[in-house]
Amino acid sequence: MSQTLIAGIILVVIIALFLSEKIPLAVTSLAGAVIVGLFGLVEHKAVFTSFASTSMVLMISMMIVGSSLFHTGLAQKIGNVLYKMTGGSERSLILISVLSGTLLSSVCSGTATLVTLFPIITSLCVTARVSVSKTYLPLSYGICFGSMLTVAASGMGTASSGLLEDAGFRAWGFLEPAYVGAPLAVVGIIVLMIIGGKVLPDTHMEPEMSKTDEEDRKSHTSAKMWISGIVMIAIFVMMIISPKGLPLYMISSTGVVVLLLTRTISQKQMFDSISWSSVFLIAGMTTVANAVSNSGLGQVIADSILKLCGNNQNPVFIIAVLLLVTALLTQFLSNNASILIMAPIGIALANSLGIEPYAFVMATFVGCLSCFCTPMATPALAYVMEPGGYRYRDFAKAGLLMQLVYFIVGLIVIPLVWL
Repeated sequence: MSQTLIAGIILVVIIALFLSEKIPLAVTSLAGAVIVGLFGLVEHKAVFTSFASTSMVLMISMMIVGSSLFHTGLAQKIGNVLYKMTGGSERSLILISVLSGTLLSSVCSGTATLVTLFPIITSLCVTARVSVSKTYLPLSYGICFGSMLTVAASGMGTASSGLLEDAGFRAWGFLEPAYVGAPLAVVGIIVLMIIGGKVLPDTHMEPEMSKTDEEDRKSHTSAKMWISGIVMIAIFVMMIISPKGLPLYMISSTGVVVLLLTRTISQKQMFDSISWSSVFLIAGMTTVANAVSNSGLGQVIADSILKLCGNNQNPVFIIAVLLLVTALLTQFLSNNASILIMAPIGIALANSLGIEPYAFVMATFVGCLSCFCTPMATPALAYVMEPGGYRYRDFAKAGLLMQLVYFIVGLIVIPLVWL
């Protein structure tokens, strides 16, 4: 049995278990990581690499820093201010969630954006008595929107830009993705505001952070609030500046050390801040996604679907196919893996037609950020799955709407700008 077939079977079983919800998601994810290792789809020593990767260190440290806003009472104060400014309606909270996610993720990493805004949005929901499940998905969607506004906003932007340069073409301009990213964000936000209340699930989940708030209320002081806020702002500024030789995970980890040394948070609060189920879910599925990529399954799926194009040389038709195929792959692979598979195919197709590849590569860029239908599609969705009380099918219900927005807007804008 080939590794490609084994990877396909494992992936189908994992998806079936996710849908059945008979086994905790984190357990399914961990089991998937171990099984792909046992079958040799990844090296044994690489099975748990994602559990201690720099990306995971960044996420965990930002969980701690973000939760410090709750432990010190700052998140509640910000939430109360926002509540008074907006009235606390469900629609206003959806708008705040998606807008804040879009704006911050355009200049900072998606992980840092999510974990920073998470406690503030949670506190606002608690104050307004709105289900957190109505806001966590819009927050995650906003991060996807913001990732299309600049080249540096996501790894997919820099990856596709590098592939263009390697092929002998110019790299993306810093704001060039915004030609399609801005319309995607505007249309996506409008659609969410019009019908989001109907498609976004209401799980009636009670946030764990609201319980923690009651326990920590007596320890709230102005000094701790100030330190927590200053550390958060300093981290964001440093991440935006990106000093040479200082990676993001070191910046966020330094913030954690400052919070601990100043006793802004305790060691117990630090450990309580970490969502271990989210860590195991994201890390485990990262290993599975790497195994699927290593097996060649993604390439087989891409090649098979592209063969359906036949000899059709209409560039707009090819853009549509690239959008669909990349969006399909990214539901089960990492965003970066999807674009590393599909962008070279786009460049090769453009060369065969004798045209510049920018439209085709941008189609793969948009496609790999059309990551709304499964928690495997992007860490942002995996992170909010448990605290939002979402079921696997909830992502598809709301996500298909965003997938449709990305396909239609991408198919209209990309040919107009890059063909």
